[in-house]
Amino acid sequence: MSHPSSLPPPNFELASAFPEAAWLRQAAAVSDWAAIRKYVDGLPYGTDCSFAVRVLSEVDGIEEWLRPLVDAARDDVLALTELGAREVRIGWKIRTSAYAKDVKREQCAGLHAHLRQTEQLLIQATRRASQGIRRPQNICCALGESCDE
Repeated sequence: MSHPSSLPPPNFELASAFPEAAWLRQAAAVSDWAAIRKYVDGLPYGTDCSFAVRVLSEVDGIEEWLRPLVDAARDDVLALTELGAREVRIGWKIRTSAYAKDVKREQCAGLHAHLRQTEQLLIQATRRASQGIRRPQNICCALGESCDE
């Protein structure tokens, strides 16, 4: 016999545990790169900023204003990394999470096109900074390479 639970259902929204995720999403939605940069630059020395990169990469449309930003500031490691992370997300959205046998050739091609863009962005970022900021995205990029064409 089961008893009704008085507990609320689990909440898996990232911002419930990390309010800064909501703030980062809002800043990205209004293209406020200066605020995002200030947040990341204000993190304690040695802090892994992959959390911020991941949260921002999930914001649909961020690539629309990041691409011109990167074109104008090719030495901005954070912008290069963020755009790379977003390209991975776009690629996987095209490919979907289906089993490889169920993925169409065009979907794999779309994923790989975005992964190639990511690779170039991360190569540029690597030339300009330490590798700590890009390592998590290289893992995601490598996972994308497993799609059979």
